[in-house]
Amino acid sequence: MDLHPILVHFPIALLLLYGIFELISVRRLMAKPYWFYIKAILVIFGALGAIASFVTGEEGIYYGKNTALIEAHANFAIAMVILSIFIALIYLVA
Repeated sequence: MDLHPILVHFPIALLLLYGIFELISVRRLMAKPYWFYIKAILVIFGALGAIASFVTGEEGIYYGKNTALIEAHANFAIAMVILSIFIALIYLVA
C-alpha cells in the first residue's frame, strides 16, 4: 500500500499555513504571547510530516514511469524537508 498520497497533504497544509502566518503582520496578533507557539507547532509538525512523506515517497519512486518528473518531484521534496527541518530547529532553540 502506497502511503505517500495519504501522508503528503497534511504537511503541505501545515507548512502553507505557517507561511501565511509568517506573512501576516498584524501588530495585535504579533503581540500575543501564543502567536510564537502556534507558528512553532505548525512548522514542527509540518517538518515531521514532510519527513514521513519523503520516506513513503522514496519507497514508491520505482513504480513511476516518468523518471524526469519523479526526479524533479524528489528534489523538491528534499529541499522542502531540509528547509522545514531547519526552520523547526530554529523554533525549538528559540
